[in-house]
Amino acid sequence: MTSTSSNFALCQRSNTRAWGAQTRARLTCGRVRTRASAPPAEVDRGDEEEEFTIASTSERLETLLSKATQSTVSVRDIEDFYPYNLDVFQIDATKVLLKGSSVVVSAPTGSGKTLVGETAILTALARGEKAIYTTPLKALSNQKLREFQKIFGKRRCGLKTGDVDINGDADVMIMTTEILRNMLYSSAAGGRDDDRLSDVSIIVLDEVHYLSDPGRGTVWEETIIYCPSRIQLLCLSATVGNPEDLSGWIEEVHGPCDTIVSSYRPVPLTWQYSMKPSRLYPGLGPLLNFKGTKLHHDLRPFTREGLQQRNDNWEDGFGRQGPSSRESERILRRRFVPHVETTVQQLIASDMIPAVWFIFSRKGCDQSVDYLMQAGGNLVTRAEREQIDVALEEFSKDNKSAIRTAMIEPLRRGVASHHAGLLPAWKGLVEKLFQRGLIKVVFATETLAAGVNMPARCSVLSALSKRDDQGPRLLTSNEFMQMAGRAGRRGFDTVGHVVCCQSPFEGPDEAFELVISPPENLKSQFSISYGMVLNLLQGRSLKQVQGIVERSFGNYLGGKARSVRERELHRVDVQIGKLAKQIEDTNDDEDAADWKRFVKLDERLKEEKRLLKILFRQEAEMQAIEIRETIQNRLKQSGGPVVVNIDVGDNTLIRRKERRSATIALFEDDLLKVEGQDFAGEWRLQDIDSDDAPSLDELFGDESEDDKQRSDSDDFMQSVDDMADVTPRRLITAAIVEAVPSSKIAPTASAIGKPYPMGEFSALGSDGAWYRFYSDRIKSIGVGTTALRSEDIADAGSPPSSSSLRWIRASGGGLWKADVPKKGKRVADRVLEGADSLLDAIQSSESTEYINAQKLQIQRTREEINSLKNVAELRSTAKQQKKREEKLKKLKTKRDSIERRIKEYSAAGWEEFLRVVDILVECGALESESLKLLEFGEICADLRGENELWLGMAMSSPLVAELDVATLAGFAGALCMDNRPATCFYNPSQNLVEAIEHVEPAMGDLQYLQSTTRVDVPISLSYEVAALVESWASGTSWDQIRNDTSLDEGDIARLFRRTAELLAQIPRVPHLPQNLKTTAKKANDVVNRPPISDLS
Repeated sequence: MTSTSSNFALCQRSNTRAWGAQTRARLTCGRVRTRASAPPAEVDRGDEEEEFTIASTSERLETLLSKATQSTVSVRDIEDFYPYNLDVFQIDATKVLLKGSSVVVSAPTGSGKTLVGETAILTALARGEKAIYTTPLKALSNQKLREFQKIFGKRRCGLKTGDVDINGDADVMIMTTEILRNMLYSSAAGGRDDDRLSDVSIIVLDEVHYLSDPGRGTVWEETIIYCPSRIQLLCLSATVGNPEDLSGWIEEVHGPCDTIVSSYRPVPLTWQYSMKPSRLYPGLGPLLNFKGTKLHHDLRPFTREGLQQRNDNWEDGFGRQGPSSRESERILRRRFVPHVETTVQQLIASDMIPAVWFIFSRKGCDQSVDYLMQAGGNLVTRAEREQIDVALEEFSKDNKSAIRTAMIEPLRRGVASHHAGLLPAWKGLVEKLFQRGLIKVVFATETLAAGVNMPARCSVLSALSKRDDQGPRLLTSNEFMQMAGRAGRRGFDTVGHVVCCQSPFEGPDEAFELVISPPENLKSQFSISYGMVLNLLQGRSLKQVQGIVERSFGNYLGGKARSVRERELHRVDVQIGKLAKQIEDTNDDEDAADWKRFVKLDERLKEEKRLLKILFRQEAEMQAIEIRETIQNRLKQSGGPVVVNIDVGDNTLIRRKERRSATIALFEDDLLKVEGQDFAGEWRLQDIDSDDAPSLDELFGDESEDDKQRSDSDDFMQSVDDMADVTPRRLITAAIVEAVPSSKIAPTASAIGKPYPMGEFSALGSDGAWYRFYSDRIKSIGVGTTALRSEDIADAGSPPSSSSLRWIRASGGGLWKADVPKKGKRVADRVLEGADSLLDAIQSSESTEYINAQKLQIQRTREEINSLKNVAELRSTAKQQKKREEKLKKLKTKRDSIERRIKEYSAAGWEEFLRVVDILVECGALESESLKLLEFGEICADLRGENELWLGMAMSSPLVAELDVATLAGFAGALCMDNRPATCFYNPSQNLVEAIEHVEPAMGDLQYLQSTTRVDVPISLSYEVAALVESWASGTSWDQIRNDTSLDEGDIARLFRRTAELLAQIPRVPHLPQNLKTTAKKANDVVNRPPISDLS
C-alpha cells in the first residue's frame, strides 16, 4: 500500500470509530409531531422511551382490536399504538381514512409517508376488514412483508408477486401494483368483484407518483379506475406539483378524496458540491449561499458562464475569450471532476458517512468500488469487520450461489455496489449491513431511490444527467429529489447532506437549477394494451368500455382541469384588455395635446441619452488605446517607472490616508510568480462584512461589462443629466513600470480590459501596497522621469501574479490591491519624490466635441419638456403609464404560462383503443361485428405480459404443445427477453429451433399490422435467450450459466423469473392443450430452482 493509501485508510478508521456506535441507534426513535409546512412542535407524553419491538407491538395491536369490538376506533387510539408522537400530516391523513374517504398524501421522501400506510391498515383491521398494500417493485414488496410481519404479526400478512403466493388469505396482502390491476379487471364497468377483494376495505398505493412513468404509469391509472368505489384508496406520493389534480380525478372516477400536502422534512437537507481540490476551490463546499437563494459565490467561476468568460490561465493554459464550444467546455469541466477516493475522503473528513452514491450505470458502480479498493479504502473498524464476516458466513449457508467473490473484500472494508445486475439475495445482504451501519458507502443505480429502506446520512450524485431511450438527458426535478431524499436518517441525524459532483457534462449551475426547481406535475401515461382491451370487452358493450377509457387521468386533465385553466385564462385576458384600453385611451385623448408632445419629447430624450452613452464609450476606448500605447512606449524607452494619476473612486478596501493621493510604481519585469499566502487572513485585515467578500470569479475572472465600463452602469441614464456637477473622483498618483502582457485572444469591440483579464498594469503604491488596474483608471501621465528607479524597487519583490490569492478586488471593478512585504514599504515611501512636478493632464480625444454637443442637445430637450404646461401632471401620468405597461407585461407572461399549462393536458384517446381492436379482429381474437371474444381471444385475455396477443399466438402454435420440458422452457424464455442484448455459448436444440421458426412468420405479420395501425407494443423472440434458458432447464449449474453469457447475473435471474412466471400461467389459461399445461408445470419447476427460487 502506498503512503497515500495508508493515510486514506488511517483517516477512514479514525473517523468511523465514533460513527459505528451511532449506527446501532434505532431508526424509529425521535419522531415528533410536525405541521405540514412548519418545524415540528414536540408533544410530550412523558419521559418513557419504549422500544417498538414485536412483542410490544403485538400487545398494542390486540389492545386496539379489542377496543374496536366495543366502540369506534378514534385517531387517539391509533396514535396510542405508536410509542412516539405522530406528525400532523400523518394524523390528518388518518382522520380522513377513519371518516371513510380516500386520500392523496404528498410529502418529501423520508418524511414518514409509510406510517400513514400503517395507520390505514390499522383502520381496516379495526373494522374487521382487510387491506392491500401495493408497491412498484418486487423487492419493495418483500421488504414491506418483513416490516409488516413485525408490526401486524406473520399470520396476518401475506405476499403475492405473480409466481409467489404466501398466506394468500391474510388480512394484510402486499403485492405489486400490476398484480392488483390484474385482480381488478373483473370489477371494471360494473362487472363482478374478484372474490379476493370481497373483504378488502382499504387499498394503499405506495409510490403513486409512478403514475407519470412512461412505461408503467398506465398500471396505476387502471388500478384507480377499476377499483370498486366501496374501497378506500390511500395514495402515497413523493412531492409533486399537482397533487390536487390527482385527488380531483380520484373524486371524479372513484369517490370522495381529500388531499394532504406536507413540505416539511423532519431531517432538513444541506446541499454541497464536490470538485477536484485546487488553489481555487477546497474540493467540497456549499452549493448555495447563506440564505439558500443563490449559487454560492465560490462556484461562479465554474458555471457555464464562468467557463465561457474565462480569459486568463489559472492552471496550465486554462480559458479563452468568447463562448466555448460544447467539446471544449466538456474538456474544461473534466479538469474539475473529483476522483472517487477524493470525494470519499471529503465525506469522511466532513462526517457525512454512511453515504449512498448514485451512479447511472452498473459498470460505473462496480468500477467505483474497485477504484476505492485500489486507493486502499478501509471504512470499518476491526470490530465492524468481524460482524461483517459473521454476516457473510451466515449468508453463504443458504445463498452460496449468490455470493459475489469479487465483492467480498470490498464488503469487508465497508464498501458495496447495489444495482439490477446483482442477485436480489446479495442486494438484500448489502441492504441489511447498511442498515446496521456496517457498510459506509454504497454505490447504487437510481433504482435504490424507489423506496428501498436504506436511509443514509449523505446522498451523492455522480452526475445530473442520465441516458434513456432517446439519449442523454438532464434529471427531472422529481428524479433528483427522489435520490436526494435518501439523505438524513430520522431519529439520529439532525441534518442530511446531498453532494453533487462535478461531471464532464454538468456543473454547479445545473445542480443549482435542480435544487430550486419546483416539483414536476403528474402526467397521464394511460395506454392501451391487448390484455386491457380483451378483458374490458368480456361481457360489456363497446359503449361501456368507452366510458372506462375516457375516465383516464389524462382525460380529466384535458377536461375538467383544462376548463379551470381556461377560465383563469379568460380572467387574465379581461385584465389585459382593460389595461391595454387604459393605456390606449391615455395616448389617444384628443384633449391631451401636451401629453402627446410630452411623450414624443421624452422618447427623443431617451434616444439622445443613449447616443451620449455611446459617445462616452467610444471616448473611453480611444483614450484607453492612447494611454496604453503611451505607457508601453515609455516603459520600453526609459526602462524605469512612468508616473500617473489613477482614479480609485470610493474604495472601501483601500485604507484611506490623510492626504488625497498616493503614488504607485509599476514594474517592467514580466515574470509571474504563484503566491501561497492564505486568502482568508488577507481578507480579515479589511474589516468588512462577509457578504461583501469577493468571490473567486471577482478575484481571477473576467469582469462584467458594467465593471469595466462604468459609463454602462444601470444608473447612467439618471446621472448623465447632472454631469456638469459631478464631484471629482479620488485620485492616486502612480509611477507605472510594468505593462501586463495581454491574453492571446482575438480583439473585441471594447478596448478596455478585454484582452487583460486582471488589469493592464502592476504598481507599487506609496501606501505600501501593490495595485493592478486598467488603462481607463489613468487620468493623467507624467512628462518627465521619477527619482525612483527599477533597481531601487527590488526590495519590494515582484508583484503577485494574476492567479495569486493575495489580490483583493476593490472599488467596484478594474482595481486590485495586494500587500507588500515590510521592507518594500520603505521603497514605496520614495515613490512620491519628485512626483508632483511630473504630472500632466491627458489630452481629451476628438470625440469630446461631439460629447459636449450631445450634452447641449439633451439640455435643450429637457428645457422644451419643462416648458410644457402642467409638466408635473404629465410626469405623473407618464409614471402611471409605465406602471400599467409593466403590469401588462407581467399579465402577458402569466397568460403565456397558463397557455403552456393547458397544452400539457393531453389524454389517451378512444381512437387508440379502436386501433387495437382492429388488430385483434384481424388476428382472430374478436368477432368482427359483435366484438365478442373468440376462443383465441380468451387465451390472450388470460395471459399477462408486455404483448398478450403475441404470447397467445406463440403458445397456440401446434408445435409448442409437443415440446419436452427443457425445450418448452427455452421457448418460453425466448418470448420473455427485454431489449437488453444477450449472447451465450449455447446453441438451441433442433426441436427448439423448429418451434421458433414456426412462429416467426406470425411475428412478422403482427409487426406489420402494428406498424400500419400505429400501435407500438414490444414483440420478443430470441434464439440466444432460448438456448440459455433451455440449458438451465436441462440442469446446467448456476456458476456455469453466469460464466457463459454476456448478461449480468441479475439480468439472468430476472429472465429466468419472467420465464417461470409465464410457464406458471399456462396451466390456468383456457383452451390450451392439456399436455402443454402439464409440460409447462414441470418446466416451471426446473426453471424455478435455486438460486431463482430463493429470490422471493
